[in-house]
Amino acid sequence: MQVFLLCAIVAVGYAAPRTCHGDINNLHPKGKASGGVAASEADVAYDIPALERHRNCYQASADRNCIQASVLAAIASRESRGGTLLVATGGWGDNHNAWGIMQCDVRYSGLPCTSVPWDSCEHIEMLVNRLLVPYVNQVHNKFPSWSLDQALQ
Repeated sequence: MQVFLLCAIVAVGYAAPRTCHGDINNLHPKGKASGGVAASEADVAYDIPALERHRNCYQASADRNCIQASVLAAIASRESRGGTLLVATGGWGDNHNAWGIMQCDVRYSGLPCTSVPWDSCEHIEMLVNRLLVPYVNQVHNKFPSWSLDQALQ
């Protein structure tokens, strides 16, 4: 769940009130294992142009799933640098085991990862709706005393 730690630093115009699954502004990021929050912030700053290319996709999926678009952009940044790491491989990452901007694990996710283009709004929506939101809900159900923010982090 370290991916969610990066989320708090990506509130670059993406954080609307979509807080059904927690609020990115209330998280306490620890950042990358090497370099901490400063290193994560530097990565995101570098990724902004790539993330901007899919802004409408993040916004639309955020609206449909009541989760902040900044969370989705942060995951894309962390997983594939907003897709820039995948251009040369045609969408594949993690030694050909993960597909798309948000890196759908073709071995273990149970999702039809490659049924949608790797850099599409459909890919983002599939991962948010069928993986991310259910996982956040699972954490919240497993730890009912936790706030939504804690479950998101």
